[in-house]
Amino acid sequence: MDNERVQRSINRMAYQIAEENRDESGILLVGVKEQGYVIAQLLCDKLRQLTDRRVEVRPLDVGAEGEPGFKAPDNAFDYVVLVDDVIFSGRTMLLALQKILEKIQPGKVRTAVLVDRGHRVYPVEAAFTGMDLPTKLDEHVQVLAKSNHVKKVVLNNKTC
Repeated sequence: MDNERVQRSINRMAYQIAEENRDESGILLVGVKEQGYVIAQLLCDKLRQLTDRRVEVRPLDVGAEGEPGFKAPDNAFDYVVLVDDVIFSGRTMLLALQKILEKIQPGKVRTAVLVDRGHRVYPVEAAFTGMDLPTKLDEHVQVLAKSNHVKKVVLNNKTC
């Protein structure tokens, strides 16, 4: 995926989120650090163009036990979108959801990923996906992102 394809995917995902979020008062995007947070910021920018609802972004660190992980927003949100760059086994999304539920009790939680590479181990599916990219187990999908910009997405073979 080059930058143009990434932008088209972000736009499509934002439209889908806005469409599903007609009845909620606001949207909280929770981006899994680091690349997921960049994707969440891009979605936030587009959603603010598309809707008059309140849209906020929060980073989430699913790192080591005992870390704060997630800072709850000051306002209540009924609609939360958990955002990451790539979904593989589903483990990261499951851990992230646990951290969110420790702090808030949203009415609806959805997941959004730029790339879904399959091979799920945990029962977590992406509601909003930029690209489905079936991979082999020895391949790796890397999202090259920094400071509110995704340069490109590349597929690497780990054995090379």
